[in-house]
Parts: sequence; structure tokens; C-alpha cells
Amino acid sequence: MGSDNGVDALVLELMGAQPHGPWLHEHGYACELGAHDGTSGSNTLLLEKHGWTVLFIEPIPETSTIGRAVRKLWRNVACGAEDLDHQVFHVCDGCAPGSSLKLSSQHLAMGAVPRRDIYVSVRRLDRVLEEAGFPRLDYLSLDVEGYETEVLKGFDPERWQTQVMSVESIDDTFVTPRGFEKRVRLGFDNVYVRTE
Repeated sequence: MGSDNGVDALVLELMGAQPHGPWLHEHGYACELGAHDGTSGSNTLLLEKHGWTVLFIEPIPETSTIGRAVRKLWRNVACGAEDLDHQVFHVCDGCAPGSSLKLSSQHLAMGAVPRRDIYVSVRRLDRVLEEAGFPRLDYLSLDVEGYETEVLKGFDPERWQTQVMSVESIDDTFVTPRGFEKRVRLGFDNVYVRTE
């Protein structure tokens, strides 16, 4: 399986075209938040198959168990602006669309049904990347059901030399991250490329 809208292939193309891209010295580093089961709709599965080091972050225990069996690096946490323990995470039907630390009115309007609440640890993405031993992060994929802005508050793309980001946005209103330009929208994913 893999990306359902071609984001993965576009990232490989974009990174291969970067003057200091990973192809010139080694394979890339990527992180996918909202990795679900590690294969369905994954924006990074193809990258891992091409030799990239990919970290998956998914707080729902059931999908994390499945993902750990098929992917190499996995963290069972949520990401946000600060490190917190014992935070309520809303799990919607199917363990996927709408599941988040903060229920989105858009997802509720689209029929996401909160099934249960679980408690999760929340970590800054910077901290998770440090703990994983990443030297940089070439590509970041965010699919955190309306919690993207909070995740980015705990992440410094300059520090990690991030070149490409994709952010799922149902209504295409997500504000372009500073230092990036929106390259294209594929399905619900906006793809951003570094400009600075």
C-alpha cells in the first residue's frame, strides 16, 4: 500500500531535485505523525522501501501494535507544543478519521464518532526526533486531525533542516509554515517546500 494520492512519489522526486538532498550523500530521514497502521495511506512507506530512515508516531495502541509489526521505527505517543503525561486522546470509530487530542468540528461534521477516550503521553516532536537519534529530518508528514498547529509549536524545522512537509487539511485553510511555500495540494494533503 502507501500514499493514496501520490505524496510519497512526489517527495522522492522533490528530494532528489534538492541541491543538498539526501541522494547526494545518503538516504533521507522522514517522520510520519498519524501513521495509523503503518501501511494504509502512508506517505512514507515508499520512502522506507527506498532505504530512508522513517520514524512513525501513532498514539492509538491497537494501530501501534499493527504498525510495529510492519515498520522499523515506531513511537506510541502523541505530539504537541509541550511534553505532558496522561492527556485525553479521543478515539473515533475505526481508530482513524477524527481521532485526536482535540476533536475537530470539521471531522465531527463529516461523521467522526468519538468511541472512547484513552490517556496518552504527549511529547514535542523535537524531543522525539532527538531520542530517535535523527541527525536531520528531510521530510515531515502530518495527519493529526486538526492538531497540526500544536505539533508544529514543538518542532523547529530550521534545526532539523527540513526540506519538505505535507500537512493534511480537510478544507485547505492550513497556514503555510514560515520558511516554506505551498507546492501542490494532492487530495487532502498540502505539500510544502523550503524556500529559505
